[in-house]
Formats: sequence, structure tokens, C-alpha cells
Amino acid sequence: MRRWILAAAAVVSVGGPLPALAGVRPKAPAPAASEDAFQMALAEAGAALRNGDMEQARKVLQRAWRSPGFATAPADLRHDLLLALTGLAVEAKAWADAKEAIAAATAMPEATGDDWMARWEVAARAGDKAEAVASLTTLAERFPKSLSDLDDDTVDYWINEASRQPQGEAVHFRLVDAVAKGGWTPADPFVDLSDMRRRYALGLLTRGRVAEAEREAAKVTFGEAIMLMRADKRFDALVGTGPQRFVVKSASQARLKAIEALLKTDTRRLSGPIAQAETLIALNRADEALAVLDAAIARANADPKAFDDQSTKLSWAHNTRQAALNWLGRREEALEALAAGARVPERGQPNINQTLNLAVAQVSANQPRAALATAASARMDLMSPYGKAVMLKAKTCAAATAGEPALALAARRELEALGDAAKGNSLDALLCVGDLDAAAKLVIARLADAESRSPILLELQRTPPSPHPTAYGLSQEAKLEQLRQRPDVLAALEPIGRIVRYAPADLW
Repeated sequence: MRRWILAAAAVVSVGGPLPALAGVRPKAPAPAASEDAFQMALAEAGAALRNGDMEQARKVLQRAWRSPGFATAPADLRHDLLLALTGLAVEAKAWADAKEAIAAATAMPEATGDDWMARWEVAARAGDKAEAVASLTTLAERFPKSLSDLDDDTVDYWINEASRQPQGEAVHFRLVDAVAKGGWTPADPFVDLSDMRRRYALGLLTRGRVAEAEREAAKVTFGEAIMLMRADKRFDALVGTGPQRFVVKSASQARLKAIEALLKTDTRRLSGPIAQAETLIALNRADEALAVLDAAIARANADPKAFDDQSTKLSWAHNTRQAALNWLGRREEALEALAAGARVPERGQPNINQTLNLAVAQVSANQPRAALATAASARMDLMSPYGKAVMLKAKTCAAATAGEPALALAARRELEALGDAAKGNSLDALLCVGDLDAAAKLVIARLADAESRSPILLELQRTPPSPHPTAYGLSQEAKLEQLRQRPDVLAALEPIGRIVRYAPADLW
């Protein structure tokens, strides 16, 4: 729990406001019995805390809160009591009590941004995602500067989580609207917000706020986000008014220019060279990307403190390096780069993400047995639902390639059981096993759902192959092309989107 909540409990234990007030008696009139009982409870709680009996203190403070004397106590005392009770309940993992106490504290006029931050944190730790999203939204609306206390990944996670709640579009829009109006920007200037801005622009369009939508859309610089706006007919009101602004290559070039300008002054973030390399690859300049990454990785290897974000970004630098090597057709070196990335711990834990990426790359490189072994080596207990989906996709495709249909079917069934958490992995797996009827059914269902439409729309766009495609990649693309031409898929697509064919010159 945040230190300030524990400090509130500590105030009680060392004779701060709560126990001090327990000894105060107004001269006139004499205290009512309820007030006296309330003050005695505070003194008892202070004694329990000084004796290290946190659970007894919690029970006594809970009783004090429920007593008639609580209502007549000074507001600041009531506020402090609720915060102390929240901290003690968190220590006891009594989540229902913690949520109730912090909800009461935030309902008071004295509530601060710290209180709402605590309400979000209690809900998050209790696993109540709906309440966590709601609390973070209120925090962003009422105390927007408090968002700077959260790291970029946390804000991004909860923005995405908002869309998974019931009535997800409305919940997501309210949070992003508050974040945008509050002026939040990532602490890491190399973080790309294109997808958030694309979704925000769509929400603004839906609500008739066209001028604001145009401003947000103009900030989108990531190629895939621009492709989605061109493919999704809900954006036609914007794209139709200025198609010259929605050119993938121009946007990538603008992003590269912005990154290179930042790199002149921000040299302590590994995320900078990674962002530069990713954009260079998107522009078919993988040789330059490789040089950037090799220099950054060499610097990191020479000095464990070379970059401030080294502990979280080094493995991703290896991952991006393998993308550059793959683009150049250097498959074995690419696999070695991923294997190196998988050996780099991530926040002190085994690197599950890069291990799974290695398994997928081994499938693509026609090494199905190695892919099966790599997937089996990843710890399931450390995986998110999406991580499990990646692992099961790799397992399905590897087993199908290795001629083990029973194993492929078992992995496919597990993947299907994950439902929406599988995201695009389900379609990839169905293409691997050649079940185009099931793949078409999935595509049609996803196109019909506004919340899950975008990844499928992006998948259906016709983009040129990389300069050195693999046999696996060509096979998957050929099956995807069959899907694009199916009458049932086209009938589902026509009302809501389109397929755009991109030439190399449009992207590179």
C-alpha cells in the first residue's frame, strides 16, 4: 500500500492526532456517552498499534467508525480515521473493508488526489477492475496532475482495461477524455500514443465533436493506426476531408524526424534507440536500424547503468534487433537475438515475453520442434491470458507443421477456450491448421463487434511482403488472401470497412 496510508496508521500509534484527541475533553457541555465511547475507542486503537497488534487496532477503529460518536467528531479526525482504517485493512488483506473505508474517505469534502489514488490502488490490488477504472477516471477528472505519479505502463494498462469493462466504449472514452483534457503526457517522450489517439478520435466523432477529432487524428503517426483509420468507415468523415494527411509513409517519416530530434537531448533512455529502430524498419531501412540497436546494446552491455530504463527495455532492444535481422533475411542471427533477449530478466523475473516471441519466431523459421520445446519451457503461472494465447498459438502452429495433428488440435481447443483474451492469435492458429471455414466465422464475428473489430480490419489490409519472406509467412498470407475473397467475409466487411492495397512506395 502507498506509504502515506501506512503513515496515517502510524500517526495513531505514536500519539499523533487520533490518540491525542482521545484524551481531549471539552469543558462544557459534558460529552455525550456516545462521544466518550468514541474517544475511548481511539485511545484503545492507539494502544493496540503501539503494542504492534494491527488486527486489534483495525477492529477497534472499525467499531469507532460505526459508533454514533463518529458523526460528531471533527471532519479532519474522521478523515484520518478512515485513512488509517484503510491502511490497516490493506495490511490484513481485508479488501472489502479497505474498499468500504476508502470509499467513505473519498466521499468527504476533504478528499484529496492522494485519497483517490489510494482508492484506485486498493481496487486494483483487490482485483476489482471496474472499481479501479472508475477511481482512476475520477482521479483524472478531478486531480489530473496526480497521474504523473503513475508510470507510463500503468496508465496504458488501465486505459486498455477500461475498454474491457461492460459498456467498454463509454467507460474507455470517459477515461481517455479526462486524461486528454488533463494534459497527461507519458514520462517517456518516446512512447507513441497513436493508437490511444485513434480510439479517442473515434469516440469524439461518435459524439459529434468533429473539430476535436480532427486535432487528435492529426497527431497519429504510427503506420498501423493510420491504416486502421483508412480501413474503418467510421473515420470516413475525417479521412475524406483530407486524405493527404493519412499517408503511412509520410507519417513514419515525421515520426522518425521527431524521434531523432529528441535523441539529441535525451540520451539516457534505451526506449529512444528502440523507437528509432522500429521506425527505420517500417521505412525499409533495417540496415540502419540494426546499426542503431547494435550501438545501444553494446553500450548497455558495457555499463549496467548506461540507460535509466535498462532493466525494462534491454530485452525489447534484442527483440527489435531480431525484427531488423529478419527484415534483412538473416534468420539464424535473428533467432540468436531473440534467445539473447529471452535470457535477460524482466523486472527480476524470467522473461516470458521474449521466450514466447522466440517460440513464434521458431515456427516462422520452420523449426517446429524447437518451437514446441521453447513454448514448453515458459512458465504458465507467470503468463497473462494474452501470453497464454501466444504460447498456444505457437504450440498449435508448431504441432501442425511437425505433423502432430492431435497435439495441434488440443492446443487449438485450449486457445479457443480463452475467448476474447486470445485476440489475433486465434486467427493465426486457424490459418496454420488450414481451417478456413472456422477462420471466416471468427473474422465475421469480430467484424460485427465494434470493440474487437480493429485488429481484424488491420489483418485484412493488403500490404507488400517483406523483402525476405519466409515460407511460413507466404503460406499464412495465401490463406489470408482466400479469406479476403470469400463472399461471406466481404458481405460482413462492406458495411463497416474496406480493404486497401498498399504498394511498397506507400509504406517505404
